[in-house]
Amino acid sequence: MSAILTRAFMAAFCTSALTEFTQIGALLIDGLITSRYLGAEKMAAVGIAAPFFFLVGIIGTSIAVGLQTVCTKEMGAGNTGRMNYIFNETLEAALAVALAFSFLVYMEAPPMAAMFGARGRAILLLDETIEYLHGLVGEVVPYVLLSVITPLVLLDNGNRIVMISSVTGAVSNIFLDILFVRLDFGIWGMGMATSLSVIFSLLVLLSHFLRKNRILHLKPVPINLTNIGRILILSGPRAIHQAAGMLRPIVLNSLVVAVGGRMAMSAMSIRASISDFVDIPAVGIAGAVSLLAGIGYGEVNGEDIESVGRIAHRFIAVSASVITVLLLFFARPIAVFYLGESSPALSLTAFAIRTIAVGTLFSELIYVRISYLQAIEQIRSAHLIEICVNLVCLLGFAILLSFPFGIYGVFAAFPLS
Repeated sequence: MSAILTRAFMAAFCTSALTEFTQIGALLIDGLITSRYLGAEKMAAVGIAAPFFFLVGIIGTSIAVGLQTVCTKEMGAGNTGRMNYIFNETLEAALAVALAFSFLVYMEAPPMAAMFGARGRAILLLDETIEYLHGLVGEVVPYVLLSVITPLVLLDNGNRIVMISSVTGAVSNIFLDILFVRLDFGIWGMGMATSLSVIFSLLVLLSHFLRKNRILHLKPVPINLTNIGRILILSGPRAIHQAAGMLRPIVLNSLVVAVGGRMAMSAMSIRASISDFVDIPAVGIAGAVSLLAGIGYGEVNGEDIESVGRIAHRFIAVSASVITVLLLFFARPIAVFYLGESSPALSLTAFAIRTIAVGTLFSELIYVRISYLQAIEQIRSAHLIEICVNLVCLLGFAILLSFPFGIYGVFAAFPLS
């Protein structure tokens, strides 16, 4: 049984990690193309707009986690009809919220950009940030639908189509980035390339519903607010994670610009891109834990849940060790790759990358633990971890350490938290 569970864990890990890899890889290429061809200030504008992705994530990925938790339990108990009903009503509710949010972003982009950090010493980045947000408006609805549908397609043995969908989105994003740079579409083009790539990815994923041998079906159903409320409660830890991710840049962007200037903001943007890439193994492990522990919880199978935990810790030990060593040794070459040898932000960026290395083991353990707690519906504990680690400790350390150590103290706050 242990060998079978290990193979199932590996399959779920590979699908989740590869999906995340293609998406994050495209964002890394976004950042590289922006910094190389559009300049450091445009890269800083991309960094200021980072809270936008967390806002969209609150709607999309947070709901998806709650939906997956409910549906894996229903599948484990053999209730596929109820699983379908909950899936469809959640999809309808998410679509309505995404449409409303898209309209809000388009109409309120200037105050939103200012709220994100394009004010004060960074006011010169306001126009670029607004342009980028306008390009990203088209991403909201397809991203939310993609987020909600993907985990259920995985449950429905759709691993292959999920990976094809992810690769389609990543490749099209890179191609459109290069094309729009050639056409001189500027920072708006970077945002629009992202929006179009998500649409292509969604279209590929929807082809799953053309299969005959599937459990999942798309059909209109009346929305049961009790079911939606339960999903929102179970989505709480991920929603807090996304909200913390949104609030952190809003506070830290202003702090970084105040302490280190616009060049420091470029270093922060690069650090965020590398950090997202480093999180890929954690996302893969967390995805596997959520899926298999959720099914075990539905089947009331405590032995399988414990086995999943042991396998997860072995994966964490290996991935964290490899990532830490690589980042410590290659921090400066990575910084040079983004900025060039002559950049004044080179040393600071290399230091920022090394802070990722120091905190990798702890961040992976926390990420996977929260996913496990959600799968077994221990929501209060997951909430507490999210709030303490990703918001209170990080912002507190960043503010305190900025006084004696300046911008280096702000970056050191990440592993300390």
